Amino acid sequence: PDLNPIRGLVAGDGTLYCIFMKGTNDYNLVSTDKRGVWKYKAGIWTNITPLSTTTSPATSAGEDASYSSLAVDPNNSSRVLINQYDNGERTLFLSTNAGISWKRVSLYSLYPSSLSWFYPGAGTGSFPEWYGTYHMFTFGGNVAFDANNPNAVWLTNGVGVFYTPDINLANPSWNAKMNNMEEGCPQVLISPPKQGGVPLISGFNDFLGFTHTSLDNVPSKIITESGTINHPSHFGVISGMDYCASDPDFIAFVGSDQTGTTGVCGFSTDNGLTWSPFSSLPPPNQYGTWAGKIAVSATNSNNLVYAPFSEGWAGIITPHYTKDRGVTWTPCNGLPPVANGAVNDYWSSTSPLIADRVNGDKFYYYHQSGEYPPGNYISGYIYVSTDGGVNFNKVSQWLPEHWIVNLKANPVVEGDIWFNARGSSGKLLYRSTTSGTNWNSLPTVNKCYQFAFGKARPGSTIPTLYIHGEVNGTGVEGIYLSYDYGITWKQIADMGSTIPLGITSCMESDLRQFGRLYFGGSCRGIFYGDVDDPANVLTVNPSFLSFTSAGGVFSITVTSGFSWNVASSQSWLTLSTTSGSGIRSINLSAVNNVSLTPRTAQVTITGGGLTQIINITQAGAGATLT
Repeated sequence: PDLNPIRGLVAGDGTLYCIFMKGTNDYNLVSTDKRGVWKYKAGIWTNITPLSTTTSPATSAGEDASYSSLAVDPNNSSRVLINQYDNGERTLFLSTNAGISWKRVSLYSLYPSSLSWFYPGAGTGSFPEWYGTYHMFTFGGNVAFDANNPNAVWLTNGVGVFYTPDINLANPSWNAKMNNMEEGCPQVLISPPKQGGVPLISGFNDFLGFTHTSLDNVPSKIITESGTINHPSHFGVISGMDYCASDPDFIAFVGSDQTGTTGVCGFSTDNGLTWSPFSSLPPPNQYGTWAGKIAVSATNSNNLVYAPFSEGWAGIITPHYTKDRGVTWTPCNGLPPVANGAVNDYWSSTSPLIADRVNGDKFYYYHQSGEYPPGNYISGYIYVSTDGGVNFNKVSQWLPEHWIVNLKANPVVEGDIWFNARGSSGKLLYRSTTSGTNWNSLPTVNKCYQFAFGKARPGSTIPTLYIHGEVNGTGVEGIYLSYDYGITWKQIADMGSTIPLGITSCMESDLRQFGRLYFGGSCRGIFYGDVDDPANVLTVNPSFLSFTSAGGVFSITVTSGFSWNVASSQSWLTLSTTSGSGIRSINLSAVNNVSLTPRTAQVTITGGGLTQIINITQAGAGATLT
């Protein structure tokens, strides 16, 4: 056929099945282009596309439809499945005679029960209700017969993986078979540092967002279902989210429905368990589109700053602040009244607006003005407010420009802010310890795509710095951490074999738990892991010693990545040192025991919140006849 093959497989009997289309992809097709399903056997091509004459119930789509995947039963080469995903209906076709005729397979159970009036059997499947009506819009990725059960079939769409135990039923029941969120496109991740609080809260494209009370289970509700925010559709974007550093129960977010024409914005006062809308929505951009970025004062949860998306390079956008938790919004003074290239697309994970994590009056705003396309940008600048967002002043002279940037604040030091940009002139990591006035790039970082600050390792007050990038000229891309603000680095993940992810869309670390790191993939969901670093352990060898009554000296070895202290519980047992760091030997000296009774002691080593105890015994003196 005079068509382009897009999917093919060889059945057990040697027949080649192929899906074809006329153009290079569906977006390039015109009304006269044809598509279809063909098979090749014994040197002959045969068109087996489902037509009204070969399908039950009849279909009028045929070669006007798009087909995205196919499967052949590994145990029976005559059983073939294909999926159709356009012309107003997503469906499967099953053939039991190698494509001579087809039976339409119902997918109605994949729709929510609210649509049972239109799709008979809707709601009889099993999947999270927040999938909503739109998830079938993403149908379909792939389909496969179960090799161990000839009646069972697996399929995927842009939301998840589904399974039916019997494809032969008139209305098969399809059930979600996933305990993760692999298909999601996260824009923003936050881990509010409340002790005992939720581990993670996310903002997504398409899914809006979730409060993740467990990292092992798919959330049962989206944010707008937990509280009083009225958003009837489950389809939308949460593009900005932040918490109050001194009151992590308070979290604010901004977003919109999928078209951007309805604002979906609100806040939580209980660590993300329930949500309420702002009394008034922050103003949209000049085109009436909501979403954007939001930052919360470190010390005042009523004080927020909001920056709308530019949506183009023309017109005026104006960031606003509120000091009454969204009852009123007032334009910020001092910011340029032109589009900001770094807030130009509400589908992109960019972070140009932040609050200082220590000083509650300070906010920082990166502004990049220029023209599209890339290459016509002019430099980006940092604006700082010291009065809660009322007034901003330009303080930087130059920073790399791009429409995806990351601006983040050191969680424990005022005025210590960090920046990177994705563009060709960026990809480095920059630091300012002067609230944005002066900047220097880190000489050890060759590329930086995302970064985050986490809890300091035991024995240190310096936050752990994580990046996705390349360091020290090695050319090896991965996830790295640093305990000393980027002077030295340790690789903790390989982005090739360990995490075949590509782009990280966002990154966050937990300030309550050392070594916990979260990052979002480009439509690959959220990944998390814990650092297993030998430098953050406290070990001692041996852990038990026994002296004779005559006493003597034994040596122990302490291994640690931080400073430690050591003490003896008894005066008869002395130590060669009472403190140290790293790997070090300590001599334990016991004096002669003149008593007939054995005695015991303990040596305790503490450091970095860890404790090791060595139990010591000494024999009693033997009896002497006189």
